[in-house]
Parts: sequence; C-alpha cells; structure tokens
Amino acid sequence: MKRNLKMLEEKVRVLGALSLFLVIAFSMASITPVDTFVQNVYAEDDNEGNDNEGNDNEGNDGNENSGNGGEGSHYPGYACLDCHTGGENRFGIGGTVYSSSTGGTPVQGATVTVTSSAGQTITMTTDSKGNFYSSRTPSGTLTMSIAKGTLSAAMVTQQSNANCNTSACHASGSSSGRIFLSSSSTNTTNTTNTTNTTTTTSTTTIGYNPDIKAILDAKCILCHTAGGARSQSPLTTFAEAAQFATGGANSLLVTRTQSGGAMSPYLTTAEAASIKSWIVDYNAAQTSTTSTTTSGTAAVNASIDSDILTLSWNAVSGAASYGMYAGVTSGAYGATRIPLGSGTSKTIDLSNVPAGTYYLKLVSVSSAGVETASFTEKSITKAGVPSGFTASLNGTTATFSWTGVAGATGYLLNYGTSSGFWLGSVNAGSSTSFTINTGNIPRGTYYLAISASSADGTSAKSNVQTLLVQ
Repeated sequence: MKRNLKMLEEKVRVLGALSLFLVIAFSMASITPVDTFVQNVYAEDDNEGNDNEGNDNEGNDGNENSGNGGEGSHYPGYACLDCHTGGENRFGIGGTVYSSSTGGTPVQGATVTVTSSAGQTITMTTDSKGNFYSSRTPSGTLTMSIAKGTLSAAMVTQQSNANCNTSACHASGSSSGRIFLSSSSTNTTNTTNTTNTTTTTSTTTIGYNPDIKAILDAKCILCHTAGGARSQSPLTTFAEAAQFATGGANSLLVTRTQSGGAMSPYLTTAEAASIKSWIVDYNAAQTSTTSTTTSGTAAVNASIDSDILTLSWNAVSGAASYGMYAGVTSGAYGATRIPLGSGTSKTIDLSNVPAGTYYLKLVSVSSAGVETASFTEKSITKAGVPSGFTASLNGTTATFSWTGVAGATGYLLNYGTSSGFWLGSVNAGSSTSFTINTGNIPRGTYYLAISASSADGTSAKSNVQTLLVQ
C-alpha cells in the first residue's frame, strides 16, 4: 500500500513539472523573434518585470482611465492590438500621442476620448510614454479627440480601426503621420484638417445679347424697324445694330445716344453708358460673357515614405482637375504645370529626384484649362539614401554604421527575417552609428538596412546587411 502511494506521489510530481514546462514553453513560443528584437532595443527604458497591464481601472463605462494602468513594456508607436489579442491583456483600443506628426516626444497626461457611431464613449489618459489603451472594444465607426490644458485636436474622418498605430493609420512615415498634440497645431493627423480660404471674383462683359438688345427693343425699334419712321436704319437684330457700331467712340450709335445726340432724350444715363461701353470697351460683342476666378489659399498635405511622395488637398468648387508647379527656391517655380488629375490626392515616385528641399505650388484648373485657384506653397525635404551601411557582431554587441546624408534629421534601422520583407524599424538616432545588445534576441538571421528620416518622411533603404545571432 505504501509502495503504491509513493508511486502515485511520484507521478503527480512528474506531471506537475511537465505542466510547468509546457506553460513556460508555450509562453516563449508566443513571443516572435521580431517582438523580441524590438523589445531588446528598448530594454534599458522598459522597466521589464513590472508590467501591470491588467490594471486598467475598468468598470466606469464613461471614464476609463486605462492609460493609468501599469505602463510596463508597452512600446510607443507600435500597433498595440497586434500583440494584445486575448486574455487579461486584450486591448480593444490602443495608440500613442506624440508632440509632432513625425513622432517626437510622447505626450503624457492627455485625455483621449473615443466616440463610436453606436453611442459608446471611452475616455483614456496617456501615460508617460504617450500610450493610451483600453480593453473595451467599440462598435461601428469611430472618432477621436485629444485634449491637454488649452490644447485640443480632433480626428477629421471616421474610422473603423481602433489599432491606431497601424501602417494604414498613424504609423511612422505614413501619409497621415503620428497622432500628435502640440502648441503649433491643433489638428490630429488622421488627415490634417485643412480649410480652403477662397475668394470668387466674377467678371462680366457687355454684349448685344442680352444687354443691348433689351435697351434697343424698349426704346428704339418702335421707329428703327420696317415700316417705322426710321426704317432706313433698322436696329431689330444684331447684324443691323452692328453696322451702326463701327468706328468705336465715333460710331453712330455712340454719338446719337450720348448727351447732345438725337436719341439721347429717349434713354437714361445708364442706358446710354451701356451702349457706349458695349461698343468702346467690348468691341460690340454679340454676347455677354461671365468669367469666374477663384483665388486665395488652401493647405497641402505632403509626406514621403521610401521616396514615394503622397500629396493631398481639399477640393476647390468648380475645379475639373489640379496641377502643380515645382521649384528649388521659394516663390520661384518652373514653367511646366505637372498634372495631378481630378482627385484630391496623388502619389509621385521621387526615386530619381536628387535629395534636397523643393517648393510646390498647387493650382486648380477649370474644364477650359484655366487656373482658377492657387494653394499655399508647400515645401518638402527629400533626404538622401544612406550608403556604406555595415553591420558587425562582437559577442552580444551588434554595431551598425553608415555614411550620413544631407537633409536627414535622424535614421531608422529597418529589420526583417527574410530578404526584401521588412517587418518594422527602430529609431537609430541622429548620428551615423548604432549599437544594440543581442543577448535576448532569438537565434537566427536578420536582414537589416538603414533609411534616413526628415520632417517630411523617410528615404529609400540603404544596402542590406545580414546579422547572424547564435
């Protein structure tokens, strides 16, 4: 009996150890090499081991300050919902608020309010890393607003995606840029909220039809028609009136209708002035015309991602299409108008354009090919492509270096686990070298390249290097 009991205890101990092993193994398998690679780069600041993600202070449906939960190892700027997909750490909303559209400093203590078309309102507060997140999943389309002190911003279009930092919305280098709140702008960057300020000016010419004919019919053709007292000088048609309009200011219609002329007593001063202007100013035109010119300013949004320039702008009423002029000096553009089509956005490949700052002037164009409105000048800076990129590994220290380029405000280290397939990037700073500790990175071959960043986006990627982590 004692022998059987001892054997049973041994089996329980073995099964318990095996269960613990499976739990640990499953947990390790759920962390991909890419996740670990990213985490390792930011390991010094992540305070790992103190991740109280479950403390979201839920229960108050109208004011969920879930951003005040444990900050742990949440990575600013990364797509929160890609990892937080289940269990206690599942997120229904997640994102990061920065101080500028290109990233910059995380904004702490901002109130983020998400409102759904289903009537749900979820309120969050950003933590010290600028992150906000909630386990609640809103229904329908969403709008978002941000506020801190006197600053505020609002998303200008509705979205169905609550994974805010994804490439389709607010990822680094995307056309819409980061979610941001700063003293220089009160717009969030779902789409920069721009407003057209336009002035419409109408210019009307005087023509026989309908301007002058109405005067002649009312005051003149009683006599100046077949059978009338002045039938020898008929004025019933344009051809008849035009023969007395030759000679400009000395024409019979001018001299007879102005003050002192034989027909002057029958016309008002305004009617006589119209007849004179029709002949002198508009060369006795047969019809009147009205031309409309719209002028003013409208903002243009621009971003560069891997040398692809994306432009967007607000529509101008009456525009059939849009065009653009470009130059290397503010206010001075080339003579060629580059067609942009009839929509309100355009992508342009800049891979063959030298690095530097360019000044763009967009215009709207009527169906007749006339430019009807001009937009505020937009400058863009294309950073060069870094060259001479090298990667080396000494023990657990990986060192990267490259040659700096003009126009770059910083650099990004792009990574992937197969050639030509990039999974993400990390900030490599503003110098031309960068090191990371590979001690916690899973074994494998990593493909790496450097790209330059500017205020307007990112350059194409440098030559590719591989790093074998053993």
